[in-house]
Amino acid sequence: IQDIQLTTFAKTGSGRMITNGGKADSYGVEVSLRSRIAEGLTADLNYGFTRATFRDYINEEKINGEIIKTDCKGNFVPYTPRHTLSVGLQYNKLLKNCWLDQFSASAQFIGAGKIYWTERNDIFQNFYGTVNAKVGIRKGIVKVDLWTRNLTNTNYSAFYFESRNIPFIQKGKPFQIGAEIAVAF
Repeated sequence: IQDIQLTTFAKTGSGRMITNGGKADSYGVEVSLRSRIAEGLTADLNYGFTRATFRDYINEEKINGEIIKTDCKGNFVPYTPRHTLSVGLQYNKLLKNCWLDQFSASAQFIGAGKIYWTERNDIFQNFYGTVNAKVGIRKGIVKVDLWTRNLTNTNYSAFYFESRNIPFIQKGKPFQIGAEIAVAF
């Protein structure tokens, strides 16, 4: 990649800027598989690998009034997870001679990482995974789902940035549970 663009935060603390990150190499592969295990039961597997590194980039930062230059050649491009993974099971059953029309259930593991947050590669999130699940019923045009996200309450960082030389980490969402009611017309 020639002239890779990087998002940085303005030194004033108000807003983001796009800067030139020099040259980078980026390659990867994705694999997706879906299998019908039994009547109404399917499984999915998705995996992605990315290697994005700087080929020619000098990062300049002003710290305590002094300009610090860091050669980032060979460092990983920030915000690009090395691995992404999703494994899931889905079950759907149409019901006959029953007061319900359909039952469904699903579970999914989603993982990502290692993710570097800075061009210096000094701050990062290791590989982490969350588990999501959902069960639902349908009668006519009404569908009701109960769901959970991050069932294992995994602690992870979802985003990192620096503003006015102060680091900020946005934590990932903790365990959540909820319900949805949908009406299809």
